[in-house]
Amino acid sequence: MENHSKVRVYELAHEFDVTTQVVLEACVKAGLNVKSHSGTIEDADVWAAVKAVKAAAQK
Repeated sequence: MENHSKVRVYELAHEFDVTTQVVLEACVKAGLNVKSHSGTIEDADVWAAVKAVKAAAQK
């Protein structure tokens, strides 16, 4: 992702070509508070979310 600011779960899923469920589960495992596909990941948490989603996508 080029500009890491607030992102929605579905945007992150699209970026990494995974389902929103994969993103939600990865975020929860990373300790982030997101609840739905349209949930927003705050600026400070975007990198943690990206790292978690990349790890989940590789499995």
